[in-house]
Amino acid sequence: MVCRRSLAVRTGCAALIASASLGVVSAAHAATALMRRPYPIVAVAVDGDRVAVASYPQNCARVDLTDVRAARPVRLSRRSVLYCEGAFGGSRGAFLALAGSRAYWVFSLPGNFLYPELLTAAPGSFERQLVPPGIGDRTVGPFLGPVAASGSTLAYSTYRIAQATDGTLSPPYDTTLTLGGHRVALPAPGGIVGSVDSGRAAVMLSDGRVAVVRARGPALIVSTGLRSARSVAIAGNRLVVLAGERLYAFDATTGRPHGSYPATGATHVDLWAGVAVLTTRHGVVALRVANGHRRAIATVARGRRLAGFAEVESGGIVWATTPSGPGTSIVWRVALPTLR
Repeated sequence: MVCRRSLAVRTGCAALIASASLGVVSAAHAATALMRRPYPIVAVAVDGDRVAVASYPQNCARVDLTDVRAARPVRLSRRSVLYCEGAFGGSRGAFLALAGSRAYWVFSLPGNFLYPELLTAAPGSFERQLVPPGIGDRTVGPFLGPVAASGSTLAYSTYRIAQATDGTLSPPYDTTLTLGGHRVALPAPGGIVGSVDSGRAAVMLSDGRVAVVRARGPALIVSTGLRSARSVAIAGNRLVVLAGERLYAFDATTGRPHGSYPATGATHVDLWAGVAVLTTRHGVVALRVANGHRRAIATVARGRRLAGFAEVESGGIVWATTPSGPGTSIVWRVALPTLR
């Protein structure tokens, strides 16, 4: 961009320079800061135009809800006023999910970090407990696993793990998936939820395959040929699987392979309207599933890091950056890019 004298161009330049100085460079246009906080932000979740943000003000766990068009966030829960020194987190993967204006998160009180509870809240309400803390062996569980939500559907997993004599841990086993309030039988050897869309859940099975399941009916099984599926996303008629250093695309209704694309350094994938959003070690990348065309959306400057994973929905791509030390955490958003 060349900064000339017109107000419109100067404003665009100022926004781009401000974004770059805070550790964000968008390849499409300057990112919009949805929220700034002087304390750590640890995760974001998106559904439509709404964004849930998990943070730690004064060592208290707090969840806020904002909108890509809103001037200020709405406080979802008062839990941080009542309980401090607790922690967000699930043993494996996402601990924050959003369905419409209702957020769901995994939280544990001091002394019970291995056995968290699943909580939910909506604007104007106190949080309520959906799943109480488990009671089990400190080594094998049961543990409360990832949560995923979309529209009006929530899915969450519980599982056990085994520890060998050399200290290595097994893949999850004895897993249970709750989808839309129903316990769902999973194909052997079972697995944990990764994504939800239109009443379906994409589940990462412990043998490296992926299953698309509904509350009722047979599961659809897909495989990348690798035993390393670590992130999945489903939206519309597409399913994407991050395995090894590649992103694999499938037809979500038939399981037919569609293609695979390089995804070096990616740790997480989300999907909307045929655009996959990859969280990498250094930033955020958007990729068109139909042909692999990609665009760098953001890079994170030295001294900052991504907070959780980037997510994408109809409201755009949303992610958060937080400083390695004291400083301001920021939730960013860019419109869904056009990738030809």
